[in-house]
Amino acid sequence: MVSLNKSVNKDLLACKNDYVSEFEEMKNHLQSTPSKGIPGTLKQMVSKNHVWEYSLKYGVRVIYTLNVKERQVIIGYAGKHFGNTARTDEVIRQLDKLR
Repeated sequence: MVSLNKSVNKDLLACKNDYVSEFEEMKNHLQSTPSKGIPGTLKQMVSKNHVWEYSLKYGVRVIYTLNVKERQVIIGYAGKHFGNTARTDEVIRQLDKLR
């Protein structure tokens, strides 16, 4: 797993510290089958089928895409669910640039 930038990496580390077991489950899943959905936990974004959202606890989520050539999971966001779609769309646009 790689983070989009230092800010995302900091937020991802906070999730790791706050949700230890859930984070470990997510990490294991992303290392083995990152594009295989998990009902109620992992889903593809409706508007962009190359972006996934992994739900941890208490409204915390991780948004990511895959770089198939490099075999990497690229994390674009980690934290509380946004209150609107504009911020989610911004994260998706940033991840689109990496494809």
